[in-house]
Amino acid sequence: MHSPDGEPAGCILITRDITERKAAETALRIANEKVNWLTRLTRHDIANQVTALGGYLELLKEEDNPEKKERYLSQASLTIDTIISHLDFSREYQEIGAYDPGWQPLPLLIAQALENIQVPEIEIIRHIEPIAIYADHLFVKVIYNLLENAIRHGDTIRTITISTAGQEDGSLLLTIEDDGKGIAENEKELIFRYGYGKNTGFGLAFARDIAAVTGITLIENGEAGRGARFVLTVPGQGWMETKDLTQF
Repeated sequence: MHSPDGEPAGCILITRDITERKAAETALRIANEKVNWLTRLTRHDIANQVTALGGYLELLKEEDNPEKKERYLSQASLTIDTIISHLDFSREYQEIGAYDPGWQPLPLLIAQALENIQVPEIEIIRHIEPIAIYADHLFVKVIYNLLENAIRHGDTIRTITISTAGQEDGSLLLTIEDDGKGIAENEKELIFRYGYGKNTGFGLAFARDIAAVTGITLIENGEAGRGARFVLTVPGQGWMETKDLTQF
């Protein structure tokens, strides 16, 4: 700025908050690293399954016993299902970080997740505040996988409780817990490894990686025999209270 005489009289300082942009850039970098890693892992796993499938087919050509042939056919069919599962999961995983993270209303995420899960005779208790979470666009799958895992593995569960609690350090705890059989102490970290457990072994590992895109951590700290408790810790800058959930 200059005075009427042309002398410097001041200056204008323009600032711009790029916090969300930097967070999105970091999230994209992390997501790309994870996708590259998983692509290598999936390629290796599929190669192993194809080798196994070839072995079963060779055995079928040489076997005359009907019972053994039936067993080999069954194993070959299961191997094909596993390969398809790997391919489907790889396609889904590549969506992590495909879009910028954004603010997502938690009550609506929970409602969307429950729409796709059958919860016969299980009471869903909700103690959640009207808040929004800054997360990857696939975050609804985190909620879905945690709920689905409880229903599938909890056996005798009667209730699932979903709750939120702000912490002194500014973070938020989002907890999903049940009253089922719980998870053994020596498995609390193993359950987050790809390929561990029954079925494909992808759900919980997938959930943890989606959450991690924006710095959200996921652990299990329930008591074996008394139920599982999954805790998502959302950084202080990654959540906010809101009365208008329709703004997102």
